[in-house]
Amino acid sequence: MGLPCHYCELGIAIGQGKRIFLYSPNEEVNNFETTSTFYHLAEVEKCFGTLDELLEQVTIVKKS
Repeated sequence: MGLPCHYCELGIAIGQGKRIFLYSPNEEVNNFETTSTFYHLAEVEKCFGTLDELLEQVTIVKKS
């Protein structure tokens, strides 16, 4: 069985140097046993907390 399509798209985006934000209301995306290897690459910026905090982080990065 192959990778789900969204992992392929994530890999392509990382390969193209796109900014990647991975959002989770908690830190469950840090679990190596239940997540994709892509989630743990240095190019992926993990965001935890509320959606408002995610929007703030994305906006700050965009303005920089």
